[in-house]
Amino acid sequence: EEKYVIIDITKEGTTEVEVEDNINNETIVNIETYLIVYNSVNATGSMPSQIKLKDQPIEILENRFVKEGYTFINWNTSSSYTGTEYNGGDSYTANASTTLYANWKDTSAPIINDVYLSTNWVAGNDVKLKIDATDNIAVTGYQITTTNAEPTSWR
Repeated sequence: EEKYVIIDITKEGTTEVEVEDNINNETIVNIETYLIVYNSVNATGSMPSQIKLKDQPIEILENRFVKEGYTFINWNTSSSYTGTEYNGGDSYTANASTTLYANWKDTSAPIINDVYLSTNWVAGNDVKLKIDATDNIAVTGYQITTTNAEPTSWR
């Protein structure tokens, strides 16, 4: 006759569980567990932590956090995003507790104030304006000069 014990493990560390058996009437089983915590990195919402059993893989949760102006990219084991990356549904197999940090991409539109193009514009030539993440402005094929004059017309 086999006997089963169902236990609720809600903490990390080692949990001792007594199990009756048919030979010794009592056996002590140590169950090692690890905690997975999800860090929102300044987003709103909540996600439960997970308990992982030793030598048993666990599925990483899908993101439930929301951060206005940002798109969720993935989870990372490092707050500087230099660690291991995980996506929801990936398998976590390490026998170690970890914190997974939400990795966000800023999708808000850049704010451009008072940008005017003034060129000796020639019909048929494209003027390409590029503003990079550091607010540097580059106009392909043209020299940039600054002035406070407002444009008289747009073409």
